[in-house]
Amino acid sequence: SDLQGNPFIRPEQKTEWEIGTDLRFFDDRLKLTATYYENYIENLLFEVLVAPSTGFLEKYDNAAEMENKGIELDVSYAFLQSNDWNANVFFNFNANRNKVTSLSGTESLLLAGFNYAGTSAVEGEPLGVLWGGLWAKDEASNLILDENGFPTVAAEAGIYGDPNPDWRGGAGLNVGWKDISASIL
Repeated sequence: SDLQGNPFIRPEQKTEWEIGTDLRFFDDRLKLTATYYENYIENLLFEVLVAPSTGFLEKYDNAAEMENKGIELDVSYAFLQSNDWNANVFFNFNANRNKVTSLSGTESLLLAGFNYAGTSAVEGEPLGVLWGGLWAKDEASNLILDENGFPTVAAEAGIYGDPNPDWRGGAGLNVGWKDISASIL
């Protein structure tokens, strides 16, 4: 195996708090749930590169710390309730912000991808940012071109994207008649 063992590995530790509410109105026909949370994770486990002279390529290690903050909202409304029929609509929304707060002294850890471009953990940034080679630019953010008109590569790698969504949400409809039901998302 190319993965070096680590007798000093510790379990990941997560500390979390949250506050929320569950509100119901009109004989439970209208429901609203809201939650805000924050958590901090220490001793995150990652495969980190080691010197080839060790005979290995990587070592599993407690190499990072990360924080998460977010909100979750759920709303549903039962607009039809009778002996045979029932129907309700529902909506949900959530937004999560995470940030890598420590990487044990390194700038970035490649999580997936290639040697010079991929998904990475970068200190001070969300987990999973796209990290790799960038195009060289001047002070006005114009590409610096070589003598053949092709863009030149910047001296240092950096972030070129963040795949983490700003928010997620969904909506749906449930309709039922006696013991038969159908849902649309």
